[in-house]
Amino acid sequence: MYDDGFPSDSTFSTIFTLAAIAIALGFAFTIFVAIRNFMAAKKAGYDPFTLQTDLTTTAMKSGMMSPSKSMEARLAEVDGLHERGVISDAEHAAARAAILKG
Repeated sequence: MYDDGFPSDSTFSTIFTLAAIAIALGFAFTIFVAIRNFMAAKKAGYDPFTLQTDLTTTAMKSGMMSPSKSMEARLAEVDGLHERGVISDAEHAAARAAILKG
């Protein structure tokens, strides 16, 4: 019998079957995770189809994405509020102390 270096038909069948099972399990797991994520988002009160957009817009509105002001800018803002009479002397002093403290 001639040996061409390839596995026999039964070995190939076994390998092919195992690969097909592994791929099928991968698809099943992916579907399972997608359903769990969908249900968790629904339970939390979010629309699963717009969740990424909802979270992005919430983060952008929260100020987390905006650059922080320098100490000088924050002090100038507090001084401006005090000059316009928006905050009292005590509030002005407390705010300046908090800014300078860091």
